[in-house]
Amino acid sequence: MIHFQSFWWLHVLLAALFLGLLWLISWYFLLKGKNKASPPLDHRWQKDVAEIPDEAEGLMGKPVMEQGVSMLAAEDFGFVDKTRQLGMVPDLQRDIRDICRVIAENDGNKEEFLLMFPMIREKYPWAAKSALLPQLNGFIRESVPFHLSEEELENLWS
Repeated sequence: MIHFQSFWWLHVLLAALFLGLLWLISWYFLLKGKNKASPPLDHRWQKDVAEIPDEAEGLMGKPVMEQGVSMLAAEDFGFVDKTRQLGMVPDLQRDIRDICRVIAENDGNKEEFLLMFPMIREKYPWAAKSALLPQLNGFIRESVPFHLSEEELENLWS
């Protein structure tokens, strides 16, 4: 019968192998960390190539862009018409609703609305030339507590 005590040397050998493996791994990572600060090796082709100093890049001047190309800031770039951007039309509608609410609370009339509307026209000058003008006029007609004719709606924006 085979006993556990007869293989004691196998356990010592396995423990020594484990410790050796740990030492080898730690040695590898120590050497790997030291090589980060060392300079890169030279290449054969680098001897024949002249280095261009940083100052020399500006000697030729700034490159000229091709015809029709222009630089834009990130906020100026987009595929949507500025008047249709999110926020502009809802802000205009909110201001119109606010004027209508003030007129309704104070029992105002059409003349007071016509006196207050130039503030909106000055705040949103793009609206008079917008393709959304028919929708805005429909919104105004729904919001005011009185009747506005087509001529009065057209005169609001001029």
